[in-house]
Amino acid sequence: MTLAIEIPKINLNGFKIVGKNYGIFKSAVFYTFNKIKNVDILSFRIILDNDYETLSKDNNSVFFRKKRYNLQTQRPSKP
Repeated sequence: MTLAIEIPKINLNGFKIVGKNYGIFKSAVFYTFNKIKNVDILSFRIILDNDYETLSKDNNSVFFRKKRYNLQTQRPSKP
């Protein structure tokens, strides 16, 4: 049995690899093939990106190892 499917044409013009683990396409940021949700593309910055650690941020959040920390609601705990 043969199954035929139509594969849509994908235009990746404008996709940019940034650092070792990040990619940017139009208004989306990707980290290791996963789209980062609710990222502000205009203020997004990579702080650290190597084989051991990744750290990035935008105006509202810090992204550390695929986890998102909201700067407005999460405060560091007092010692």
